[in-house]
Amino acid sequence: MPGRLRPFAPFAQLSAEQLIVAAGRTALKRFRDGDLVLTRGCEDGSDYFLLDGNVVLLDSDGNSKLIASGSSEAANALAPLRPALFDVRALGPVLCAKMARGEVALLRESVKRVTRVRAEEISEPLAETSGMFADLEGDIAADRLKLPSLPDHALRVRAAITHAAADSRKVADLLAADPALAAKILKIANSPLCRGASAVTNLRDAVNRIGMFTTGELVVCFSLKDLFNASSPSLRERFGELVIEAVRIGATASVVASRVKGVAADQALVAGLLSNIGAYVVLERLSHQPLLLQDETRLERALATYTSRLGKLICRHWQLGEAVVEAVGHVADWEYEVEGEVRLAEVVICARYHSLISLRKTAQLPKPETIKAMRVLGSEITPAVSMEIIREARVRIDALQQALA
Repeated sequence: MPGRLRPFAPFAQLSAEQLIVAAGRTALKRFRDGDLVLTRGCEDGSDYFLLDGNVVLLDSDGNSKLIASGSSEAANALAPLRPALFDVRALGPVLCAKMARGEVALLRESVKRVTRVRAEEISEPLAETSGMFADLEGDIAADRLKLPSLPDHALRVRAAITHAAADSRKVADLLAADPALAAKILKIANSPLCRGASAVTNLRDAVNRIGMFTTGELVVCFSLKDLFNASSPSLRERFGELVIEAVRIGATASVVASRVKGVAADQALVAGLLSNIGAYVVLERLSHQPLLLQDETRLERALATYTSRLGKLICRHWQLGEAVVEAVGHVADWEYEVEGEVRLAEVVICARYHSLISLRKTAQLPKPETIKAMRVLGSEITPAVSMEIIREARVRIDALQQALA
């Protein structure tokens, strides 16, 4: 279906991912010779796109017009105005794709929508990498950012979806083991085509909103299109480290959230998994700059400079909600401070601190009492409390990583 929809005007400019989503929202409708596809004057709430066969349009004066599938006249919906101005009758067997008119309107919105980001959010770049991100605004607006996925795991998600006993919770658990893949599913769930009354910020709701079958198709599409396959072994190794780190932050964030009021554990898991999403973009860009890769210091400096700000821009463009944008944008900000109710950003910062301890990356960590976000754990932060969080998180980390085994 995705390929068959491409020739029609509302679908022509959609990305492969958007086409898959669109196909999941269409129904096939078959007509026999002489059947009425549409009746003049009707208020049908769907548009019909002619896939196979011929139809004739008849107006109130008896004038007729033949439309054949594949012709220029068939590039748009049949008799798109409502009330319908024509009888549309099948001449021989006819196959149409039927889609709700509201969904078609959302498709047109997604094609026309251009999200602009403020240039000052990517100001003060490093001298040696300033040219690398000069076209960042355009890439984000046009959905050209490439985010790497783990192909073996993507295929595993697809296999789980086709299993008779599959449910959205199981699929969400598998998606959570690949932060980049989880981020893409959330992006689609919050796109104009799928968006509901509020933003989706947990994976189970995202799978339910998109649909199980469509989620499986998207996962395969992502794995084939966005495979991270840098020639540099060191870059591939660094990518793997960042994925593991994000899995740890996500699992730990869900533990921290379960100890505080006002932040859902599922949302904390997602925000943690997205914490390094900006770093994947940095690595993808650096994979095309071999000279920069000769100096490991430059690589780490670029990651430190761009990861949080790119993550913030991406999450805002994907409209994942300001709480997630704030959390991803401040995940590495030990000086982050707010008053009042506990914020998701504080939970993720606290989770990152404990994740780095568990990874034995303690050399440059500040003292916990100097980190304002630690307030989420109460007035007294002791080593015993931290070790309890790390031990509890380890169970969840193991569960996520087993999905990748």
